[in-house]
Amino acid sequence: MENMDAFKGNAQRQRSEQKSVNNILTTVVATVSLVFLTFFGLAAYGGYVLYGELGQQKITTAQMREDLLKQIRGTQDELAQTREALEKQGDQHRILISRMNLDWNAKMDAVQNKMATEKKLRDAESRMRAQEIRALRERLSQVENSPRSFR
Repeated sequence: MENMDAFKGNAQRQRSEQKSVNNILTTVVATVSLVFLTFFGLAAYGGYVLYGELGQQKITTAQMREDLLKQIRGTQDELAQTREALEKQGDQHRILISRMNLDWNAKMDAVQNKMATEKKLRDAESRMRAQEIRALRERLSQVENSPRSFR
């Protein structure tokens, strides 16, 4: 009977050890399953969040593209306006230069006319003086050649 008692004690001890091992394994499996499910749940939630962000980013990218196109169009319009303004200023500059040239030409013509008139006056004065000198010489020669004497 001793063997039987030893056998029963041995069997109970093994049963309690198996229960302990079974409890430990159950706890480990439950913990691993819980960790796996937590990671899986977090990964699924992260995927959902990323999917939402990517959707928003697509919208944002489309909006950025539209805004960029608007800015490009606006810049092109500004460039066209600037070119028109420069062409206008160039035309105004050309007109101003033409006016200045006309004014300068008119002034030069006036100066040349004045100089021509002054030359004509000088020539006329020279002719008049030459005539006066001739007349005085003739008078002087008449006086010198006259038979009368004024002494």
